[in-house]
Amino acid sequence: MSCDFFKSQDRPQGYPDYDFSLLEKVVYFDMETEEQLFIDDISTIETVKEYFQDKGNYFKDELRKFNGVKPNFSLTLISSMDTLVLRSYPQSGLKGRIEFDFTEKYDPNHPMKPRKVHRFYIKSELLDLLGM
Repeated sequence: MSCDFFKSQDRPQGYPDYDFSLLEKVVYFDMETEEQLFIDDISTIETVKEYFQDKGNYFKDELRKFNGVKPNFSLTLISSMDTLVLRSYPQSGLKGRIEFDFTEKYDPNHPMKPRKVHRFYIKSELLDLLGM
């Protein structure tokens, strides 16, 4: 669970520094059942790339709400240049969106620097594209 704030207060969203255009594979992992699904067919990957790159699929003007729950699944986005792990948190009262978190990239030049966890909202149609 992300402990980026302890009081029940709203926070700005943070977005990953990831080149979605290079996406090659997605790995879905269910935290409860530990089921893993590899998604690498070209058609689905192209659709997912476009989805993440479309600014209209985000809720950038909203502050995110504290929900205090554990993640229920993760998506690992894999390219030849980078990997991004997004953990999803169940939403109550916020229909039509998924809340993801991610950890800032590791900086080998500053190995002791703490890495922050950021969260953001994206439209839930992403799961339909992945066949979930």
